[in-house]
Amino acid sequence: MENDIYKNRSISACIKTSFDVLTINFATIFKKTWLGSLAWAICLTALVFFFGKFALTVTANEPSVWTTAIPTLCALLLSMTASSYMTANIVTLLFKHALKPVFLRAFITIILLTVLSLAALILVPEVSKGLAQLLSTGKLLSPIQAVIAGFVLFGLIILAILAFMLPLGYSLTHYICTPKAKLIQAFGKDYKVGLHHWGFLFIGQILTIFCAIIPLTILALPLSILFMAYGYNLWGMLTLADPDGLPAYFVPMMIAFVGIICFIASYIFTFGVFTNIYVYGSVNQQINSK
Repeated sequence: MENDIYKNRSISACIKTSFDVLTINFATIFKKTWLGSLAWAICLTALVFFFGKFALTVTANEPSVWTTAIPTLCALLLSMTASSYMTANIVTLLFKHALKPVFLRAFITIILLTVLSLAALILVPEVSKGLAQLLSTGKLLSPIQAVIAGFVLFGLIILAILAFMLPLGYSLTHYICTPKAKLIQAFGKDYKVGLHHWGFLFIGQILTIFCAIIPLTILALPLSILFMAYGYNLWGMLTLADPDGLPAYFVPMMIAFVGIICFIASYIFTFGVFTNIYVYGSVNQQINSK
């Protein structure tokens, strides 16, 4: 299947090929990836559970915040490890590489993307808020205009970050899938290649997200109902001193449901990885054919 990756395809052809590979070979793919998908589902479920507790302690301003922060960080690290293992399993389905080096490259990539994402989540709101306050205190804008400007700046910074990260979809895929590639090249030579094919990568990401968001939304609907029921019950207990109106099995059922949905979602993720690889192969073929 590796030779079929490097073929000049349109975005729709990349998506169709990914779907065909996943559905036609699903039994083989499931046999080789179920363990990684299960580990990912368990770790992600643990992350959701511990992060919920962490958010609750922060909201309630409880002094025991570190007792929930440490398990949350451990669950995050385990989730990144499981994501790397699952990604390596998927990549080695298409490329005949050894699992361990692909896993290490995927792990480095996921840590890097996680750090960048967390930094953006922390810094972007503060930067946009600070700029808005600067405009307000400098009497350039009224307080209401400054608030609006803050939201506009927030949106523009997010769009700029996404535009910057889009070529990484090519360069980091090259880093994971190419044994001799160096990480520094993902921000140098390979990044320039991705930047040159920015429009092709952009359309590929948009259509892939659109294809994935439909089944993910269907999966999320029953889960959102469970979370809403749990949230309203918790709100009533904390603010109105209402008794617990949920049955004893509700939380274990919710945790089990999250795990099942995460396991199913892992194969939607597999489809996304396949599509990204075929888009990467198409870009390489376009370069080689010039």
